[in-house]
Amino acid sequence: MAHRIADYYDVNTRRFLFFRRSLNIGAIHRRLYAAGKRGSFQAAHHSNELVLETIRKAKAARVLDLGCGIGGSIRYLSQRHPAEYFGITISPVQVRTAAELGTRLELTDYLNPEWFSSQDPMDVMYAIESMQHNPDHRRLASNLRMLCHRGTRLIVIDDFLSPDVDPQHPLVVRFHRHWRVPGVTAVQNLVQAYAGEGFILERNIDLSQLMARRHMLRILGNAASGFLNAFRLHGGYFDNILGGNALLNLYQRGMAEYRMLEFSREGP
Repeated sequence: MAHRIADYYDVNTRRFLFFRRSLNIGAIHRRLYAAGKRGSFQAAHHSNELVLETIRKAKAARVLDLGCGIGGSIRYLSQRHPAEYFGITISPVQVRTAAELGTRLELTDYLNPEWFSSQDPMDVMYAIESMQHNPDHRRLASNLRMLCHRGTRLIVIDDFLSPDVDPQHPLVVRFHRHWRVPGVTAVQNLVQAYAGEGFILERNIDLSQLMARRHMLRILGNAASGFLNAFRLHGGYFDNILGGNALLNLYQRGMAEYRMLEFSREGP
């Protein structure tokens, strides 16, 4: 599964950034139009601002970006709070692109215990739109526990299934398959997995209403998905279209939520 996710990002990363590079955004995140946020740059970095609040409150000296893309969040945060920042990704293309931009990332898998056991504890760890690519939340929680001291914060900003949504619903299956998100789940399931390793949920914020409503994009995506499926055009760029369209339909039907969860770690 890890190599399939890596291949997905190796193929799509450059395209994700094509229109954003000129804006110096460099973060492959949803645009969140919170009160007072103007323009694409501020909207694209609203999730980073939420993480920054926690980093500042924790007076963090060591921060880990889980699934860091090309390091856009690290560059944004490091300009606003002095700390030692680390980022991990499974995409060689993302590692090389980040290096071109002056950011050093590490190539490793969420489920690689050797990497986690080789690191010193972190004060804040965060995952923006990457946690659902993880196929085993309990194993990742166990790995993250190795990086914790008492009070370490973990932030997850991602898509979740709404409560009581059937994970076998055709739209969920399509989203899962084409966007390579084997860990997509409801909030309560993720909270339960991390509670088993001593991570206590302290904040649960619904950010869904801050996303722009893309009705026309969904309509066009429905048409494109029908065409791609009719001609069996899957893989690479096509999977991004098919998975993204499935997600837009999940939101339109109230079957998906975009949330920020913040955990603190108890005990040693």
